[in-house]
Amino acid sequence: MDIKKYVPNGKSSERNLRIYKAPGSVKFANEFYISKTWKKSERRKAIRLLLKPKEGEKFLDAGCALGVWVREFARKGCESVGVDYCESFIKRARELKEKRGLKNCKFEVMDITKLSYKDDSFDWVLCSEVLEHIEDVRAAVKELVRVASKYLVVTVPVRGLITLISDAFVAIVERIKPFDTYFDRFLFFTIAKYNKYTHLRYYSQERIRHLFRGLPVEVDRIEHYSRFHFKNGVIVRLKKVGI
Repeated sequence: MDIKKYVPNGKSSERNLRIYKAPGSVKFANEFYISKTWKKSERRKAIRLLLKPKEGEKFLDAGCALGVWVREFARKGCESVGVDYCESFIKRARELKEKRGLKNCKFEVMDITKLSYKDDSFDWVLCSEVLEHIEDVRAAVKELVRVASKYLVVTVPVRGLITLISDAFVAIVERIKPFDTYFDRFLFFTIAKYNKYTHLRYYSQERIRHLFRGLPVEVDRIEHYSRFHFKNGVIVRLKKVGI
């Protein structure tokens, strides 16, 4: 998928939506979620450690893409819901749900800055690698906190050495014709281009703490996760005040 040509000038949300609608976007997501990159990722391991919904609890994945976590917790007896801004992702997530015969999960197209659910609708809320793409990020975190009744787990990227190398590599390859189209066939290069053109910001532990300041949550646990021993992201579990 040639991501760059789907990056118009204008608002960031419009830019990301055009990338989501690009031909091959679902194929790209499919390839990522079945790849060793995802299955062995430190982010996935970190989420498993901090995200612990129990059987019978309600779970929301805000920005669910193809619904990997929604289906996993549905199989474990949770009432699971996935929402995403991208219609093609939700369409594919519903197909995968039907293919696996899951009844206790559903998927909806929704903007996470304007969630349609009532306050405290979900015991657990996950928002993984989403906030860095959203223009009005403060509106998004307010909504995530509002619909969570117990815990909210968030992962965001940091601008570390791997990101710097990745962006530099993309910039160099794109200047050398025809290597740019040759490298498009490799998943790692597509991911690198996607990150370069859709990440509006990066985070530190202090910045993510500041993002939730003044909201009725407290940090329960926060730490970095790494890739090749370099910091690659921040994961935080926030507990709703009063539980």
